[in-house]
Amino acid sequence: YFEKKIAKGQGLIGQAWIEQNPIYLREVPADYASITSGMGEATPSCILIVPLIVNGDVLGILELGAFKDIEAYKVSFVEKIAKDVASSIAATRANEQTRVLLAESRGKTEAMERQDEIMRKNVRQLQDTQNVMRRAQKELATKEANLDALINSTPHAMIAFDLSYRVTAINKAMRQRYLERGVDLILGNNMLEAMAEEEIERHQHEYKRVLAGEKFVKLRQSEQGEKQYFYLLNYNPIKDNNGKVIGASLFIEDISQQQLAQMNLKETERNLKSLINNTEDAIVAFNRAYEVLVVNDKYKEKYKDHPLRMEVGANMMDFLEKGHEDEWRGYYAKALRGESFMQLRDETVFGFKPKYKEYWFNPIADDNQNITGVSIFLRDVSEARTSERRVRQLLLESLESEEKLRRHENDMQKRILNYEKRIQDLEAQLKMAQDSLNLDNEE
Repeated sequence: YFEKKIAKGQGLIGQAWIEQNPIYLREVPADYASITSGMGEATPSCILIVPLIVNGDVLGILELGAFKDIEAYKVSFVEKIAKDVASSIAATRANEQTRVLLAESRGKTEAMERQDEIMRKNVRQLQDTQNVMRRAQKELATKEANLDALINSTPHAMIAFDLSYRVTAINKAMRQRYLERGVDLILGNNMLEAMAEEEIERHQHEYKRVLAGEKFVKLRQSEQGEKQYFYLLNYNPIKDNNGKVIGASLFIEDISQQQLAQMNLKETERNLKSLINNTEDAIVAFNRAYEVLVVNDKYKEKYKDHPLRMEVGANMMDFLEKGHEDEWRGYYAKALRGESFMQLRDETVFGFKPKYKEYWFNPIADDNQNITGVSIFLRDVSEARTSERRVRQLLLESLESEEKLRRHENDMQKRILNYEKRIQDLEAQLKMAQDSLNLDNEE
């Protein structure tokens, strides 16, 4: 079925509602409602509209459509049925009203009984309330004692105040700060009256901010002699159950040691940065998640043309050398296993000067000797390698020259031996000639 609201006097149905008379229409407009079935739909040939009337009140409209004229006896039958249907609707409505009235009557009776029971309970509750109040007062006193012990167990100075700057809570550490200035600040005192004018001017803006509902933290620095002190002031608004600001609290934490340690750490970091950048080596260090912890300018220069920036927090896996990814993963894994080693890589680009680099991998361990990361020192040894190759070439050339000299020396020694032998032969011949000459003279 479908739902549709029709106003009184709207269309044929609204007209039958006003006139309270049946309407029988043989000439049905083409755009009038169609009769629909599983085989299709078509506009009816005639329409019968009968109001459902009881005691002059129209309770509904009965509309029938047909593909042929409806005989008079059928029209009369429908009108009689309409009266019965109207009577049934009226009876149903009356029964429903009776049921509702009966339910309301029962409800009111039960409400009266409940009200009577509530009254009796109220009397008992009034008696219990006094006992509860006494217990509540005792618990409140206990809570106040616990709160007092809690706020006095912390070394931080603490104070709470209402919208009129009256102190609602204060611990011993805060009271001591005021006592050192000659003021005994206790509950109920106006905290502004205990402050100097310049101090009020310095803090008044902050008090207004927190009482406006803002939560914030301020850092204060002071000097006493040659020592520096740092304090963290935590301002927090205090709100009731409806979220309305009714006061504020202030916690003062002495963070001098932490701040000085942080300053020293920053100084150490600056010195370390200066140290690693004043070297010819490219340096980087990363943790087990391959996140860069330290990197100097030399190592950044290596990846200046990379789409990603080599910086602290970058992932080393994003900078693996293309085509050699598995090699570099192997190097990292080896160092993370605790091995220290050097890897010499030929990074010569075709058509350019030879380029050789040494990568020194060293594991980083914590105090328990657990490997937490890896450091890499990169050193360009191209000139050294080139010089080494030249030395080797000169050495080979020297060895070749030495061999030639050795062979030449052997030849010379052989010639000398030949010359000496020939001289010995000539000397022998000369001696024989002299001996022969001496014999001839003697004769």
